Amino acid sequence: MEQSNHGSHAKVGDIVELLNPSGHPTAIFALVTEAYQVWRAAGAYFEQRVKIHLTKERGWAPIKEWKANYCRIVSRA
Repeated sequence: MEQSNHGSHAKVGDIVELLNPSGHPTAIFALVTEAYQVWRAAGAYFEQRVKIHLTKERGWAPIKEWKANYCRIVSRA
């Protein structure tokens, strides 16, 4: 069975490509360091988020958090 590459399925250690809000690739890759859900009371729903570090080409710079639906998995841990 083929696994989904949608960012909401990302786990720690996966490499993801960041997408812009329209869903187009940015050619920026990152390492997932944490995956979690945040409760959005205003909309009464859970939003999947990931904490990431940019890959070596971008200096391994940490990003606080990123919406999981704005990334796609390119390599699994």
